[in-house]
Parts: sequence; C-alpha cells; structure tokens
Amino acid sequence: ANREAAGDGLGQVRPGGQNWQYHLVTWHCADLYCGKNHGDGLYFLNTSNLSLQAFKVPLPMLSKGGFARDVACDHLDAGVCALSLTWDGLVFVDAGAKGSANPFRIIASNVGVAPWSDNYIPHWQAYLRMHSGAQKVYASRLW
Repeated sequence: ANREAAGDGLGQVRPGGQNWQYHLVTWHCADLYCGKNHGDGLYFLNTSNLSLQAFKVPLPMLSKGGFARDVACDHLDAGVCALSLTWDGLVFVDAGAKGSANPFRIIASNVGVAPWSDNYIPHWQAYLRMHSGAQKVYASRLW
C-alpha cells in the first residue's frame, strides 16, 4: 500500500528485515518544518511483537530540508534496504540480516556526489525541492 502524503507526514511503509519481521517507515517532514525530529531517520516497527518500542536509524548525512523519501527491501532475505534521501542521494541499510555485524545501521551510501551534487533551486521556488532528487527506489532480485 502507498501511504505517501502529498506534502508531509507519514511517508512510505514497507515490510523488511529477516522473515519480514519489521515494517520500515519514512516520515515526510523536513527539519525546516518539524525540527530534527521525524524526517531525519528511518523507523523500524517490530510487527511480530507490537509491544516493543519502535526504533530509529538516524540519517546524519541529510542536508538542511532533506528527508527520507522512499524505502525498498530486497526480495531474497529482506536483509538489505535502499532508502532515497530526496535530493541528497541514496543509502543502504542493514535491516537485520541473519548473522550481520551491522544490524540496523547504514552499510553503504551514495550521497553528495554526482548526480546528487547539484541541488540548486532558487529560494522563490523552494517548494519544488519536494519534487526533486530520488523519488522512488525499487527492490531488485539481484542484490
């Protein structure tokens, strides 16, 4: 299901993690509007045990006004997820792969380099930033 809000609020909700144990959630609200509270992280909800507190993987590489837009996890063991960061780039997160040394951490990134290195939009058209950069990511069976 696509639960993406038109402007801000709840972003994407996708299953992931080993045996699809988690739901990964992005929050579409940049630090310009929500402070450093919501859109600057990827949230994991343990849907096999709803009594557990959700936890957040911070995304310190986001530039001012950026947020996590979309998330997609591999179809094989659901251990690696790609996350688009509006105009900043892409990161890959270990979503609890079996035997991993880096669970729930960023394991690779492509941020601030071409094609993500030019984010100029005139201030009078700043609303267009919402529609720039990586909009969607899709899982691949070849991960």
